Amino acid sequence: MSADAGDAWAETAAVATQFTPAVSIVMPLARVDGFLDASLASIAAQTLRDFELVVVCDEAALQQVQAALEVHALDFAWRVVATSMRGFAFALNLGIAAAAGEFIARWDGDDLCDAQRLARQVEEMRRRPQLAVLGTRTVLIDDAGSPISFHRFRFYGTDAAIRRALKYRQVLVHSSLMMRRQQLLEWGGYRYGYASEDHAMFLRIARDPTLEFGNLDDVRCYYRRHAGQLSGRHSQFMQFCDIAGFMTTEFLRTGHPLYLVGVLANLPLARDLRRVARACLRFAARVPGYLQRPSP
Repeated sequence: MSADAGDAWAETAAVATQFTPAVSIVMPLARVDGFLDASLASIAAQTLRDFELVVVCDEAALQQVQAALEVHALDFAWRVVATSMRGFAFALNLGIAAAAGEFIARWDGDDLCDAQRLARQVEEMRRRPQLAVLGTRTVLIDDAGSPISFHRFRFYGTDAAIRRALKYRQVLVHSSLMMRRQQLLEWGGYRYGYASEDHAMFLRIARDPTLEFGNLDDVRCYYRRHAGQLSGRHSQFMQFCDIAGFMTTEFLRTGHPLYLVGVLANLPLARDLRRVARACLRFAARVPGYLQRPSP
């Protein structure tokens, strides 16, 4: 960390209220975009007030992050950890290490959440001590914040359904999740660093049959799709390499064939075909009556 960044971080850390919260929201930021203000306003609207926000940002974005927080973060505790970003997993682990809360809530700087999200998740985590990872129903939104009707996240509501599906796809929306900080430290945090760090960790968690996965059966998270996210052939290939690596590891450990299905399903060509299918649905949704059955 540069001297200037270190001084700025010290000033920012001094602003934070010193207390031990129930929840630490961990938000990694490589850059500041036009969605951050709305995301911070969504945090400020939470009905549960016993939380802190831990932002892990690149040194180059520190001043922009500070400026945004000074507008929105007047009534809750917050800290900024400025560093040279070495990947998403690195930033997440750094945020978890800096957090003070009993629970870690993931939150991306371009997503929105219902005002009851933290309250409902803390209530459920305390009611079910065996819960290790808890998400929520999630709605996809576009740049303007409008729901994307042609693409929905498939919902898996039980531990058994989530465990089975994790063998071939990622079924938990990362930015909707709450986990226990102490368990995250015991698991060794995130290990894969490109775009599948969450899925890899969930498969390690699933090795322990005493722990449970869950999803709240109501919409609490709004996941934004926009042009600034990872895309392109190189990104697809790098993500596939991550997924193929940990899926193959689990197949060799367990012999379960669904892990190999997961490798094939995440081939860049398979992803392209799914993208084409979604584009067709998008087109059909814009043509009045196209998807409607003709009258008998």
